[in-house]
Amino acid sequence: MNDLKEALARHQLWISLGWNDVLGRYRRSVLGPFWITISMGVTISAMGPLYGSLFSSGSEN
Repeated sequence: MNDLKEALARHQLWISLGWNDVLGRYRRSVLGPFWITISMGVTISAMGPLYGSLFSSGSEN
């Protein structure tokens, strides 16, 4: 339990390590670390209308 408390107290370390991982992974990419956000947005934009048509629930009120 003490290990968990200590890990949560060092949240800045986890944020820094995560950010460095993303930067390292997409270093040579033109879009860089924003590629994750862009790809998620495209996926949501494509799946929303698809599932809406499958379940016959449009966005109209």
